[in-house]
Amino acid sequence: MLHVTAIDLEQWADRITSSSDLPRLLAKLIWASASGLSKLDMPGGEFTRLCGFDGIVECRTGDDMVPKGISAWELSVEKRIATKAERDYVKRTNDPRELDPKPA
Repeated sequence: MLHVTAIDLEQWADRITSSSDLPRLLAKLIWASASGLSKLDMPGGEFTRLCGFDGIVECRTGDDMVPKGISAWELSVEKRIATKAERDYVKRTNDPRELDPKPA
């Protein structure tokens, strides 16, 4: 079994390739663990530089890690987590793009 610590993740996040690898790794985790997926769009590599959400997931069943319905994902390896989260929240509140933020 692979054991990964918080220190391992912090050191990995400092790598130049971490921001382009993160969506690919997260997509693999979602694919392996979530049931009822009908959409998993989380491109990595050079596609991480495109505007828009970092990932869109649609799940018919949902669980503790992947919500039921359509969810938009913003990812980051930045150290200033609160700053990044606030910036993304303001950006997506002002422009939710293709998603309807109103509850279904």
